[in-house]
Amino acid sequence: MTMPASTQASPSILVLTTSVGNSHMRAAQALCAAAERWFPGVRCELFDLISLAGPFFKFAYADSYVTVTSRFPSFWSFLYRGTDRRSGSTAAMRLRALYERWELRKLPAVISAAAPDAIICTHFMAAEILAHYVRRGTLSIPVFVQVTDYDCHGLWIQPELAGFFVASDEVKARMIEKGVPAAKIRVTGIPVMPAFSDDLPRDACAAELGIAPSRTTVFLMAGGAGVSPLDAVCERIIALGRGAQLIAVAGRNTQLHERLGKLARETNGLVVPVGFSTTIERLMSAADFAVTKPGGLSVTECLARHLPMVFYDAIPGQEERNAEYMLEQGAALKASDMGGLLYRVDSLLANPGRVEAMRADAARLARPFAARDVLDAVLGHGAAG
Repeated sequence: MTMPASTQASPSILVLTTSVGNSHMRAAQALCAAAERWFPGVRCELFDLISLAGPFFKFAYADSYVTVTSRFPSFWSFLYRGTDRRSGSTAAMRLRALYERWELRKLPAVISAAAPDAIICTHFMAAEILAHYVRRGTLSIPVFVQVTDYDCHGLWIQPELAGFFVASDEVKARMIEKGVPAAKIRVTGIPVMPAFSDDLPRDACAAELGIAPSRTTVFLMAGGAGVSPLDAVCERIIALGRGAQLIAVAGRNTQLHERLGKLARETNGLVVPVGFSTTIERLMSAADFAVTKPGGLSVTECLARHLPMVFYDAIPGQEERNAEYMLEQGAALKASDMGGLLYRVDSLLANPGRVEAMRADAARLARPFAARDVLDAVLGHGAAG
């Protein structure tokens, strides 16, 4: 069944993503939040493709992702590199794509019901499936793709689609090499929440946390298995004796949050435990540098707040390539184990001048208005630049 473009008077955008990993969903949420702030006449709807799938598909694509990346990183690296090189050229890859379309066969009905004027995909699965519909002539709505890493994996490459938004000039060059017309690619950065573009004074953000704004402060986020549990990382950093304050984000891990609270009491408040937060930008604004995994959105949010980074426990594939780009640009350091992590943190705590130099590099790379720029291009049905 042909899915025509919308004829609504008010512009409407459908953002398709998946709840596999965090970056794809957070980029999609940022686009919708940007529409609400900067384009009040535009209706932006987010849809998670995984909600259409059966239990086995959800397990294979969503539930197993964390297990494979944290427990079997070598196998994940094999999958990542293999699918990057071969893309859709092998029988196995074509069978995978066919299975995805069958599991998500209700997607055309979702699109018809939403009746959007344009679609933005923040996950390669959505881009692959919609490219198939475009080739068959059953989808006439312009489809755009937001790549959510500082990399160009082959699964994102769907030249038939209307436009692509990428993080850097390098990603654009690599996409051109893989067959995407240059006129379809715009270097916008990766979308982050509109609040990351706000003026957020350090003094005010530190006061909200009850910490001294003049004291050196490290922002830490938990992620995956890690080189060690986050509370152990905090304990070892405190033991360095540099007197730094640590903002430690446990997310939804309540047990970790409790352990961090105990550590905060034992260190007379040098550790500031934070659970799930919707104001990460304010926490980052109170810090001098971050210790984090190099996920696409985590990196981009740090850049938006001009925050240097120390990476640990990078997933082979996309996170390794994110880390490589940030190291090359001077905005980050990378540790391979606990000893290396402590060495790099200690070196930054001892050298404020180096932190400031890295902050300048992070500021140079920052694109806090990426979500607004993406929507502006989509609403104008153009992606050249």
